[in-house]
Amino acid sequence: MVLPDSTGKRMWDVFILHFMGYTITYLPYRVCFLDTTPDSLYWYEMLMQIFFAIDMVITFFTAYYNEKDGLVTSRSQISSNYLRSWFAIDFIACFPFTYILPDDSEPSSYNSLVRLSRLSRLYRLLRIIRLIRIVKLINVSKIKIIQQLKIMTMFSTSMQRMIKTMILCLVFVHLSACFFFLIAKINDFSPNTWIFQVGLQDADPDVQYLNSFYWSMQTVTTVGFGDITPVSNEEKIFVIIWMAFGGAYYSFVISNLGEELENRENENSLQSKLNTLKLFANETGLPLNLVHKLKRYFQ
Repeated sequence: MVLPDSTGKRMWDVFILHFMGYTITYLPYRVCFLDTTPDSLYWYEMLMQIFFAIDMVITFFTAYYNEKDGLVTSRSQISSNYLRSWFAIDFIACFPFTYILPDDSEPSSYNSLVRLSRLSRLYRLLRIIRLIRIVKLINVSKIKIIQQLKIMTMFSTSMQRMIKTMILCLVFVHLSACFFFLIAKINDFSPNTWIFQVGLQDADPDVQYLNSFYWSMQTVTTVGFGDITPVSNEEKIFVIIWMAFGGAYYSFVISNLGEELENRENENSLQSKLNTLKLFANETGLPLNLVHKLKRYFQ
């Protein structure tokens, strides 16, 4: 039986974590923008799938905490809990779609369908959902890199929430840029795609990504210059979804900014009262225990 708080399990989770970082950063870019895969990445991703599969097996033998913070060690309960929660996502994430579906380089009269096989590799993006669960299992006092993130405690709760949301938003902006380009690529960069309208169908992948990221960022921030616009119905549907996300994100940021300003105003007001109390206590010689009671009252 593997205990969730054991040192070995924590180190294994950190090891799997670096694969997840690759999954949500470089993998979408490679799948959407690059037509060839270097041999080193091919073997790296194969190794990644193997370790994801091993992680699934380990999860069947790993105890977990229930809603009442009780440690569950029963093998049947562990298996039942895993099958009802993360198993489906993990199975899709490590299923070898890449090695079963045809590759884009193979000649076929169904080029559009072959290109759709690239989408299968993006199923591994579902693995990012487990980041939340893994981070909770890591004891930050044992890992120096994560321990440095305790700098977040210097900020207020609303500021911490906003920083985390902005980081998560950047991840989604990156994924949105990749998907927006992929829609045009599936349609062979036909005249009815945005990439053809801006004349980037033959540009370098880095230039294509920069323009996609530029469109994604200006959309989520509700700027919308209009220099890059959707053309096909598929692109319009995707843009509608992304604009809805941008509106919700914009509202969340404004709400948190207002809350942060209010908290700062309250903190300044409290500090002013404590300073006044300190001066009054020094001038009048108030007993120390009474000063402490007054401080607790104001706080």
